[in-house]
Amino acid sequence: MSDFPEPAGRRRWLRWLIYIVLLAAIPIGLLFILPDRGAELRAQIQARIDSYQKAGSPMTALEMARFFPTVPNESNSVLVYQQAILAYVTPASIHDWPFMTPSQFSFRTQPWPQVTRDEIASCVSNNQPALALLHQAALLPGGSYPPTFANGVLFMRTPAGVVQTRMIAQFLAVAAAWQAEEGKPDRAAELLTDSFALPRSLETSPALVTRQIGVACYSLSCSALELALNKTVFSDAQLRRLSDALDAADPAASLTNFLFMHRCEAFEFRSLVSNDLAHPKVFSLSGAIDAIRMRLDGGRDRDFLTALDATDQYLAATKMPYPLRLETVLQQRVRNLAGPETNGLYSALFVMEWDKIFLSDARTETMRRMAQTALALERFRLANQGKLPDNLAQLVPAYLPVASADPYTGRPLGYKKLAQGYALHSPGADAIKGAGVEFPVPDHIGNATSDLNFTVER
Repeated sequence: MSDFPEPAGRRRWLRWLIYIVLLAAIPIGLLFILPDRGAELRAQIQARIDSYQKAGSPMTALEMARFFPTVPNESNSVLVYQQAILAYVTPASIHDWPFMTPSQFSFRTQPWPQVTRDEIASCVSNNQPALALLHQAALLPGGSYPPTFANGVLFMRTPAGVVQTRMIAQFLAVAAAWQAEEGKPDRAAELLTDSFALPRSLETSPALVTRQIGVACYSLSCSALELALNKTVFSDAQLRRLSDALDAADPAASLTNFLFMHRCEAFEFRSLVSNDLAHPKVFSLSGAIDAIRMRLDGGRDRDFLTALDATDQYLAATKMPYPLRLETVLQQRVRNLAGPETNGLYSALFVMEWDKIFLSDARTETMRRMAQTALALERFRLANQGKLPDNLAQLVPAYLPVASADPYTGRPLGYKKLAQGYALHSPGADAIKGAGVEFPVPDHIGNATSDLNFTVER
């Protein structure tokens, strides 16, 4: 018997085959007939690319390398910090250490428990080699964790040793506060200066997690300074040196570079996605339907423009003064949540919750301004036989170039003279609530509200 159908059956088979081919050809034909609404969006993207290039902004991960220059080995503090991490001896026990429990605030006005003093003394004694290396690293001009590239794409691995840096920062902060507790201002000032130098080594790492660890290290140093000022009296020279170290370590400036890198990653990813769409799988039914949808409404290109708009707005915000910076970021968050492309591919991947990072930066900046103001108050007190100014304006210009404003409100920091000492205050993120956006407020250690305080009761 023949394997071929009879003439009538063969014609029916050919007819169905023609129907199937025509049906499959319809979506392909539509790609050539339907108006390409995405063309205008792609032209907008190209115009954006042209403007970035004209402004000298990086467009690829490889171009980002110039924002993270490699430091020669002989002056690279990162290499010395890595040696210090290897040399660090973890304490056998930790009993109510400051900066590890909320008790740091009770430690401000009370002597440390003897068991805590003994444990810290033992830890410091066992880690003299590590402390020597940390001081050596602090004297170096800079450090770098080289970015890792492959085929032009930046691999966002957290550099080796970065996570342990937080542990080393904890140790330096505790050691500095302990030396102040022991009545050794010279050694406390040196350790605090070393502590403020540590975050500088993280500024040239391309990983965002590294930057956030640097911000945490900086916050630890500010807390250690607060505790030390409660325990001992520093000389004017020591206070000026601490003020210089405080400013040199400010991590806020590096946020612009990370946003540039974030935008480069978006372009790299778009290139990969475009190549993927050009794959023959587009001739599948689902691929053809997806291609038709994009041609009709330019959905993916519109989504990419949405991601670019958000990133550009965040980049613009980094150049704005407080509190306009926070207001701009929170307005952008409203747009992110209300936008039609909220669930798009690029929006999901590249419209990160940057508002949380900006809020964290505002908290760190507030701590920096309060710490600088406290150092100026201490210098004023030394020069005026222990008297404190009636208001912060009296610190200008001898001790501060301008009176420190609260980043959250734009008004002067809260200042109050106490029976002994003084208190600086900021309402924190509570000051900007009510903008129509819910956002988490990171709690300060030992403080359940968003308020920020810097208190010296001495």
